Amino acid sequence: MIKEMKKFIFKSLFILGAVSIVSCEDYLNENNIADVSAASYYTTAQGLEDAVKATYGIMKEFYGTELGFSMNVFGTDTYTNGADGSHKYLNWYNNQHNSSAAYFRDTWRIFYRGIN
Repeated sequence: MIKEMKKFIFKSLFILGAVSIVSCEDYLNENNIADVSAASYYTTAQGLEDAVKATYGIMKEFYGTELGFSMNVFGTDTYTNGADGSHKYLNWYNNQHNSSAAYFRDTWRIFYRGIN
């Protein structure tokens, strides 16, 4: 048993030593194969137009759903509470308007993902 344990420790140390000698530097180098960067692509007219177009995709999550409609219309006296849905609190003026409410939290997540 002790002999097997010594073999295991010796093999473990050998593997650890071999791994520490091998460098991972080649794996960390990044190659920009698409050549799309702020310095090269977004300085052209086409690059700027593509950047603006890309911002519209993320906004579909807000404006194309009930989330955006409720956040924009409730509280304006245009519409009132419906018979269903868990977002009626948006039309009330009480303490439920806080950052833990799903509609507010999700709105900010979408907007910050778009900014990123």
